[in-house]
Amino acid sequence: VGTPVTATFGEAIDPATVDGSTFELRPGAGAPVAATVSYDPGSRVARLTPSGPLAAGVTYTARLRGGAAEPRVEDLAGNALAAD
Repeated sequence: VGTPVTATFGEAIDPATVDGSTFELRPGAGAPVAATVSYDPGSRVARLTPSGPLAAGVTYTARLRGGAAEPRVEDLAGNALAAD
């Protein structure tokens, strides 16, 4: 319940497109968990760190936004993830 969620990309991502609107964590159908999102270009790892402890016994779902609509995660050439 105290571990950050990470996503590792196979290519460089535009750091400006990795934030709380494109990388989120939700408990079931609930609202997104308050968190800090960061991206390390050197390792190509995005990290979502919840602002407080997560509830034990609750299933959370992490999502990276992609597709045609903004906001979405994009590579350095402006290509978005194909889908969430």
